[in-house]
Amino acid sequence: MPGKVIKELRMMGLLDEALAMALDEWKQAPEDEKTKTNLAWVYFTFCKRYTDAELNYTKFVETFNKLAELDLFNTNQVLSNSIATCIVKLLSKVDAFDDHDKKLVRCDELFSMVSSLNIDKNEDVYFDIFERFYDFKDSWDGFPAFCQWWGLEHLRPQDFSRQPLHNGKKRVVSMGEGAYVACAKRMLKDFEAGKADVSDLNRLIGGLENVIEQYRGLYWLEYYKYKLMFMRGDLEDVMRQFLPVVKKRSSEFWTWQLMSEIFAADEQKRVACMLRATSCKAKEVFLGPIRCQLAKYMIEKEDFAGARYEIEQFLYGRQFGDYNIPEEVSEWTQQPWFRNVQGVSTVMAMPFRQITDEILASDLPVLRGVVTYVNVEKSIATLVYDYERIAFFKFNEATDEYHVGDVVKFKAEFKAGGDNVKVVSVETIDSMPENNFYRTVRGVVSTSLSGTSFFLNTDDETIYVPNTVFDNNDPNHRLYVGDEISCRVVYAYNRKQDRWNWVVVRILRGMHD
Repeated sequence: MPGKVIKELRMMGLLDEALAMALDEWKQAPEDEKTKTNLAWVYFTFCKRYTDAELNYTKFVETFNKLAELDLFNTNQVLSNSIATCIVKLLSKVDAFDDHDKKLVRCDELFSMVSSLNIDKNEDVYFDIFERFYDFKDSWDGFPAFCQWWGLEHLRPQDFSRQPLHNGKKRVVSMGEGAYVACAKRMLKDFEAGKADVSDLNRLIGGLENVIEQYRGLYWLEYYKYKLMFMRGDLEDVMRQFLPVVKKRSSEFWTWQLMSEIFAADEQKRVACMLRATSCKAKEVFLGPIRCQLAKYMIEKEDFAGARYEIEQFLYGRQFGDYNIPEEVSEWTQQPWFRNVQGVSTVMAMPFRQITDEILASDLPVLRGVVTYVNVEKSIATLVYDYERIAFFKFNEATDEYHVGDVVKFKAEFKAGGDNVKVVSVETIDSMPENNFYRTVRGVVSTSLSGTSFFLNTDDETIYVPNTVFDNNDPNHRLYVGDEISCRVVYAYNRKQDRWNWVVVRILRGMHD
């Protein structure tokens, strides 16, 4: 009955006596499963002591190694689970160890131990292990390897919600999302350094896609999914897949942050995307990296007014939390220009929204049309782009100027069978070929019986001449009955008459040629 006695001694806390008896029993039959198990539970009880009442990391490691030599972990899952609880406690007390580097060494050692165990993946301890190692994800280089061993596919739905920290505050991101982000960051570094290959990228991208499809709102995972794809080198494929995402989520900063990285070789587009990102509604702490990049770019361009604004916004965001201020930013604030800068930013005056809207429209076909109406007060214009097809677009009154008769090329998104048209970019051009809704005609000017309306009479038709295309108060731009003139005409929609008809939109030659 030595096994029973050993157990009783353990339960009474007489570990030295229990160890002596268990060792003696084991030496007599070192390959016997029972003698090894009896000794193993004595070693476990010592391990438990070194993580509870008598915190002693060195003795724990020595005892664990003796326990591991018994080679019982694979066959005794209860023993593995029990030892795992000890490791969880040690991980929660890593802050008690000397310095930062030693803590990370402890993480390496404890991961080596835990990876040798056969832990039941359905037990709480398996997830406790993950949570404790997760605390070191930002400082411990071994965290991605731990995640690969642990298996992020085992994460539960609750692991993708922002659970409270030990201090009661909520995590910025959930543990599940944070773990994938940490692995993605490391993968990007390793791939760039030649320590990972395309197959490694593909595996992680596949994992990200599965999680993104399963849970909503994990925008950081989407960001890194496309960043990994971009790193893989298939820019065309990234743009094909990512552009619809940006269109759908153009109000979310991270889409434009990634766009700025995709257009790293195009200075104008890169900066425009960063400016668009900072114009999105988001917590300043999230915008911090983009603002730093913008500030650095503006300093290089000697746009100190813009740089100071970005730096001040960065510092504002950093005050709400335990965040370090980068040394580079601190140095910027000590420069004379930071204290004395005046004027306005030239970079921030860039028409970034127009540039980024053109990016959004890059996959759309180029169409051509003619402006038929301009409302300057509301900054809205109407154009005809096909037979009995009209569209409306907004323009910037400060930078854009459109007139009736302007020929434009534009891009648009069509919905509901082509009846709902959203114009996303417009550019004035010199001309376009004549077609079924646009042509040039020559005729003679006539007037209505009241003399208030003018018409252009050709051999085949009579076309209305709106007073918006001439000015009878200006002698140089008056119309006279009998004038023979050339005009651009468009088949346009008349709202008052609720019908389509040809109308003059531009007089091409002098009024009295």
